[in-house]
Amino acid sequence: MKLPGLIDRAYEQGGEVVAGVQPDQLELPTPCDEWNVRQLLNHMVGGMHMFAMGARGDDPDMEAITGDMLGDDPSSAFDDAARIANEAWRSEGALEREITIPVGAFPGSVAANICLFEAAVHAWDLATATGQPFHLDPDVASTCIEFTSGFGEQQRRGPFGPAVVPAEDATDTERLVAWLGRRP
Repeated sequence: MKLPGLIDRAYEQGGEVVAGVQPDQLELPTPCDEWNVRQLLNHMVGGMHMFAMGARGDDPDMEAITGDMLGDDPSSAFDDAARIANEAWRSEGALEREITIPVGAFPGSVAANICLFEAAVHAWDLATATGQPFHLDPDVASTCIEFTSGFGEQQRRGPFGPAVVPAEDATDTERLVAWLGRRP
Protein backbone atom coordinates (compact mmCIF):
# COMPACT_ATOMS: atom_id res chain seq x y z
CA MET A 1 0.00 0.00 0.00
CA LYS A 2 1.39 3.43 -0.91
CA LEU A 3 1.88 6.23 1.62
CA PRO A 4 -1.37 8.12 0.97
CA GLY A 5 -3.32 4.87 1.48
CA LEU A 6 -1.42 4.12 4.67
CA ILE A 7 -2.13 7.63 5.96
CA ASP A 8 -5.83 7.09 5.13
CA ARG A 9 -5.78 3.88 7.13
CA ALA A 10 -3.99 5.45 10.11
CA TYR A 11 -6.51 8.31 10.16
CA GLU A 12 -9.38 5.83 9.85
CA GLN A 13 -8.09 3.90 12.85
CA GLY A 14 -7.47 7.14 14.75
CA GLY A 15 -11.01 8.27 13.95
CA GLU A 16 -12.39 5.06 15.44
CA VAL A 17 -10.48 5.78 18.66
CA VAL A 18 -11.60 9.43 18.71
CA ALA A 19 -15.23 8.32 18.28
CA GLY A 20 -14.80 6.22 21.44
CA VAL A 21 -13.55 9.12 23.58
CA GLN A 22 -16.16 10.13 26.15
CA PRO A 23 -16.57 13.79 27.20
CA ASP A 24 -15.52 12.97 30.77
CA GLN A 25 -12.20 11.58 29.43
CA LEU A 26 -10.96 14.81 27.85
CA GLU A 27 -8.96 15.82 30.94
CA LEU A 28 -7.30 12.41 31.43
CA PRO A 29 -3.50 12.22 31.19
CA THR A 30 -1.91 10.61 28.12
CA PRO A 31 1.40 8.84 27.47
CA CYS A 32 2.52 12.25 26.12
CA ASP A 33 3.54 13.80 29.44
CA GLU A 34 2.75 17.36 28.42
CA TRP A 35 -0.80 16.70 27.14
CA ASN A 36 -4.13 15.54 28.43
CA VAL A 37 -6.62 13.87 26.04
CA ARG A 38 -8.09 17.15 24.78
CA GLN A 39 -4.64 18.67 24.21
CA LEU A 40 -3.49 15.53 22.38
CA LEU A 41 -6.59 15.63 20.18
CA ASN A 42 -5.93 19.31 19.40
CA HIS A 43 -2.35 18.40 18.46
CA MET A 44 -3.57 15.60 16.20
CA VAL A 45 -6.18 17.75 14.42
CA GLY A 46 -3.81 20.72 14.12
CA GLY A 47 -1.12 18.39 12.76
CA MET A 48 -3.45 17.05 10.08
CA HIS A 49 -4.19 20.61 8.96
CA MET A 50 -0.47 21.47 9.01
CA PHE A 51 0.45 18.45 6.88
CA ALA A 52 -2.45 19.20 4.51
CA MET A 53 -1.16 22.73 3.95
CA GLY A 54 2.32 21.44 3.21
CA ALA A 55 1.11 18.62 0.95
CA ARG A 56 -0.86 21.18 -1.10
CA GLY A 57 2.26 23.31 -1.43
CA ASP A 58 1.19 26.01 1.02
CA ASP A 59 3.35 27.26 3.86
CA PRO A 60 1.79 26.00 7.08
CA ASP A 61 0.13 28.79 9.03
CA MET A 62 1.00 27.73 12.57
CA GLU A 63 -1.20 30.46 14.07
CA ALA A 64 -4.24 28.94 12.33
CA ILE A 65 -3.64 25.47 13.75
CA THR A 66 -3.03 26.19 17.42
CA GLY A 67 -5.54 26.61 20.16
CA ASP A 68 -8.87 24.83 20.21
CA MET A 69 -9.34 22.88 16.98
CA LEU A 70 -12.08 20.63 18.41
CA GLY A 71 -15.02 22.78 19.40
CA ASP A 72 -17.86 20.78 20.92
CA ASP A 73 -17.42 17.77 18.63
CA PRO A 74 -13.89 16.32 18.65
CA SER A 75 -14.90 13.38 16.47
CA SER A 76 -16.26 15.59 13.68
CA ALA A 77 -13.25 17.91 13.92
CA PHE A 78 -10.94 14.89 13.58
CA ASP A 79 -12.89 13.40 10.67
CA ASP A 80 -13.00 16.74 8.81
CA ALA A 81 -9.25 17.27 9.29
CA ALA A 82 -8.53 13.69 8.15
CA ARG A 83 -10.59 14.19 4.99
CA ILE A 84 -8.76 17.44 4.19
CA ALA A 85 -5.35 15.86 4.84
CA ASN A 86 -6.16 12.73 2.83
CA GLU A 87 -7.17 14.86 -0.16
CA ALA A 88 -3.99 16.92 0.17
CA TRP A 89 -1.72 13.86 0.26
CA ARG A 90 -3.33 12.71 -2.98
CA SER A 91 -2.80 16.07 -4.70
CA GLU A 92 -0.39 16.20 -7.60
CA GLY A 93 3.21 16.59 -6.44
CA ALA A 94 2.49 16.13 -2.73
CA LEU A 95 5.12 13.44 -2.27
CA GLU A 96 7.72 15.27 -4.36
CA ARG A 97 7.54 18.87 -3.16
CA GLU A 98 9.47 20.18 -0.18
CA ILE A 99 7.25 20.43 2.87
CA THR A 100 8.11 22.58 5.85
CA ILE A 101 6.96 21.59 9.31
CA PRO A 102 8.12 22.97 12.67
CA VAL A 103 11.12 20.60 12.84
CA GLY A 104 12.40 21.46 9.36
CA ALA A 105 11.91 21.15 5.62
CA PHE A 106 11.64 17.68 4.09
CA PRO A 107 10.90 16.04 0.75
CA GLY A 108 7.19 15.24 0.58
CA SER A 109 7.78 11.51 0.88
CA VAL A 110 9.67 12.01 4.16
CA ALA A 111 7.01 14.43 5.46
CA ALA A 112 4.35 11.84 4.57
CA ASN A 113 6.21 9.24 6.63
CA ILE A 114 6.41 11.68 9.55
CA CYS A 115 2.68 12.31 9.16
CA LEU A 116 1.96 8.57 9.15
CA PHE A 117 4.16 8.05 12.19
CA GLU A 118 2.43 10.90 14.08
CA ALA A 119 -1.04 9.61 13.20
CA ALA A 120 -0.21 6.04 14.20
CA VAL A 121 1.59 6.71 17.47
CA HIS A 122 -0.87 9.34 18.67
CA ALA A 123 -3.82 7.05 17.91
CA TRP A 124 -2.16 4.52 20.21
CA ASP A 125 -1.53 7.25 22.82
CA LEU A 126 -5.19 8.27 22.69
CA ALA A 127 -6.46 4.68 22.88
CA THR A 128 -4.17 3.98 25.83
CA ALA A 129 -5.26 7.14 27.67
CA THR A 130 -8.94 6.31 27.24
CA GLY A 131 -8.71 2.57 27.89
CA GLN A 132 -9.55 1.45 24.37
CA PRO A 133 -8.00 -1.65 22.83
CA PHE A 134 -5.87 -0.75 19.83
CA HIS A 135 -3.53 -2.36 17.34
CA LEU A 136 -2.31 -0.58 14.26
CA ASP A 137 -2.95 -1.96 10.83
CA PRO A 138 0.08 -4.23 10.26
CA ASP A 139 1.13 -2.32 7.11
CA VAL A 140 0.97 0.99 8.99
CA ALA A 141 2.96 -0.37 11.92
CA SER A 142 5.63 -2.02 9.77
CA THR A 143 6.03 1.12 7.62
CA CYS A 144 6.48 3.22 10.76
CA ILE A 145 9.02 0.76 12.14
CA GLU A 146 10.94 0.77 8.87
CA PHE A 147 10.90 4.58 8.71
CA THR A 148 12.02 5.10 12.30
CA SER A 149 14.66 2.35 12.21
CA GLY A 150 16.95 4.84 10.48
CA PHE A 151 16.66 7.38 13.30
CA GLY A 152 19.75 8.02 15.32
CA GLU A 153 19.54 7.98 19.10
CA GLN A 154 19.22 11.78 19.26
CA GLN A 155 16.32 11.82 16.76
CA ARG A 156 14.57 9.00 18.56
CA ARG A 157 15.01 10.39 22.05
CA GLY A 158 14.03 13.99 21.23
CA PRO A 159 10.34 13.78 22.10
CA PHE A 160 10.39 10.18 23.38
CA GLY A 161 11.65 8.29 26.40
CA PRO A 162 14.27 5.57 26.55
CA ALA A 163 13.35 2.47 24.59
CA VAL A 164 11.50 -0.26 26.45
CA VAL A 165 12.24 -3.89 25.67
CA PRO A 166 9.07 -5.39 24.16
CA ALA A 167 7.87 -8.90 24.92
CA GLU A 168 9.29 -11.61 22.70
CA ASP A 169 5.88 -12.15 21.09
CA ALA A 170 5.11 -8.42 20.75
CA THR A 171 3.05 -7.19 17.83
CA ASP A 172 4.45 -4.56 15.45
CA THR A 173 2.36 -1.96 17.31
CA GLU A 174 3.86 -2.99 20.64
CA ARG A 175 7.40 -3.01 19.20
CA LEU A 176 6.92 0.47 17.72
CA VAL A 177 5.63 2.07 20.92
CA ALA A 178 8.21 0.27 23.05
CA TRP A 179 10.99 1.63 20.84
CA LEU A 180 9.58 5.10 21.54
CA GLY A 181 9.72 4.56 25.29
CA ARG A 182 6.04 3.83 25.79
CA ARG A 183 4.98 0.76 27.74
CA PRO A 184 2.72 -1.43 25.60
